[in-house]
Amino acid sequence: QGPVIISYPLFCRKLRHSLMPPRLDQSVVLLLVFLPWAGHAHSSFLSLIPNSVNVDGVASIGHANKKGGGELSSFGIDFLSNGKIWDVALCMRDSDGDGQYNGLELGDPCCEWNGSAPPPVVQRKFSHPGDAASTVETKYVSTSYDADWRALVFKASSTERRRLVNMRGVSCEPLPPLEAGVAPDLQNAKKEDPKP
Repeated sequence: QGPVIISYPLFCRKLRHSLMPPRLDQSVVLLLVFLPWAGHAHSSFLSLIPNSVNVDGVASIGHANKKGGGELSSFGIDFLSNGKIWDVALCMRDSDGDGQYNGLELGDPCCEWNGSAPPPVVQRKFSHPGDAASTVETKYVSTSYDADWRALVFKASSTERRRLVNMRGVSCEPLPPLEAGVAPDLQNAKKEDPKP
């Protein structure tokens, strides 16, 4: 057997690999870098969307998984593409295509909330704007909130927007505070006088 001849470039490459620590998979590195911010991003978005914490059974309205994380919901995609801002454009959009616009589902039917204070309570129940199976149960559920009407409301002044929304049977006026011991569904029911 003759001498083993190793070319200089091959020798350098082998030496370099033997002296350096093994490389981590790029996906592991990205996970380690972005993991600390994953929970922070979710919680910071909650304050940017009206009643985002009041949708029953939903921890994160921006994700398809209602517990949060993973794939974005249609609302989450719209929220990101709108610059993570709640405004009239996002409010009037029907992200999940269920016939109810985002503002109606999240308790801002007149699209007036600007994030400076908690939204006024104009309804007691909210629905997921990124889930077509989740809608606000109202007596006006058959009312059409089609794209033409939403475009008209989007262009209107705030006063005109209120008028147009009220014409569809939805009030923008705050509800009275809940009475202690009375179920929320019974709070707003008309109390009829007993007949003699």
